[in-house]
Amino acid sequence: MERELLDGTGSTTPPATPELIESKGIELVGPDERTGRLRDQTTLWFSANVQFAALTAGALSTAVFGLDLLWASVAIVLGTGLGSAALAVLAGAGPRIGAAQLVQSRGPFGHLGNLLPAAAFFLTATGWFAVSVVLGVFTVQALVDIPFAVGCVGFGVAIVAIAVFGYRVIHSVEKILSVILLVLFLVVTVYALFRVDFGVSVDGLADARLGVGGAFATVTAICAARCLGFAAAASDYSRYLPADSRPRDVSRHVFLGSFIGGTWMGVLGAALGLVAIIGSPADLITGLLPTALGVIAMIALMLSTAASSCIDIYSSSLATLVMGVPVKRWVSALTVGGLGVLAAWYAGTNDYYRSFETFLIFLGYWLGPWVAIMLVQLKVGPRGEELRRLLYDRSRRFGPGLIAWVVGFAAAIPFMNQADIYIGPFAKAYPGAGDLTSLVGAVVAALVYTVLAGRERQRTGADR
Repeated sequence: MERELLDGTGSTTPPATPELIESKGIELVGPDERTGRLRDQTTLWFSANVQFAALTAGALSTAVFGLDLLWASVAIVLGTGLGSAALAVLAGAGPRIGAAQLVQSRGPFGHLGNLLPAAAFFLTATGWFAVSVVLGVFTVQALVDIPFAVGCVGFGVAIVAIAVFGYRVIHSVEKILSVILLVLFLVVTVYALFRVDFGVSVDGLADARLGVGGAFATVTAICAARCLGFAAAASDYSRYLPADSRPRDVSRHVFLGSFIGGTWMGVLGAALGLVAIIGSPADLITGLLPTALGVIAMIALMLSTAASSCIDIYSSSLATLVMGVPVKRWVSALTVGGLGVLAAWYAGTNDYYRSFETFLIFLGYWLGPWVAIMLVQLKVGPRGEELRRLLYDRSRRFGPGLIAWVVGFAAAIPFMNQADIYIGPFAKAYPGAGDLTSLVGAVVAALVYTVLAGRERQRTGADR
């Protein structure tokens, strides 16, 4: 049992030299395998959040929801801050536990119960990778005239290759990209400062159904949800850090990277949204930026898409292993990447891209309750060797987290506000409240799990 506890598979001998391709899957990271520096967390999450999705979310705040730049910026800062804080706290536990994020999810959910959130994350991450591939191809096509299918394969293969190499290569790539993206987007930002009339508002485009309050709440929710999309992968990129790394130090570096990158792109998007709606990368060139600067923006967006996409594939491949698929991690990454490229090709060639993106946002509603449960688990759950043993205990099939998750998700259904898929009765009756789905689901799930986890501790304590 001791051998099995160390890594989850029985292997306890670490490699003598760093591996070119990471062989570890969802096993515990042993003491002799620890590596990395805290600042690597900042560069990774900065690169992952300097993305077109953040730029688009910011543009929506002004161009579609009609907020002025001040209130749009406040909503972006608030939403990005909340999402980044949750991501940071979860990542902070990575070095102490030494396990991937979805392995830690077995604590509150149980070995079998955890299959549901693992499957949900697999679908979400693989789907977002497909969207990113489509976006990446659109970016490339704005620069070079190539067939969509060729772009899908080329862009997808490049991203999957990074994910196949694994943890260390991902951190190295993100470190390089963080510098490149910083320089390129600084150029675009400086131009925007002189191009945009910050006193202009676009109230005529505002959604009258929402009103200013509903628009503010919706933009806040969108920005928070965008950051939370990485939450189920938080510890995947901190688990190799030295075990004595203080959680607060890890969290601080993760928060800084995510918050600075996401807020910067969001506010930049809000400023550009005062000039034009940004629906695709090509919009940055057509009438918004000069040709030369538009090319710089295209290159920056292509690289930023790669930065976030390799995280989707790597963590989605780990989710596959958590679901019990008996393959090596790198094989899983190849398989997941292939599925993502196929989905991207289908979505991009059938005018399905926007609908697919809306579906993924809807699918992401599971994250709010799950994140809340995981945050509560860090406070009330077991620690140390007891926790590590629990994460690989197949006899504990179901945990109270599963019930709390289902109840939280069900309680949030009336608040769902996705016009293309479903609008709940509360959202219909009170559109000015915005989309409260994730917030309501998180609060309910946290309360239910706190009660159920307390009862489980009392029962197991009485059995000892």
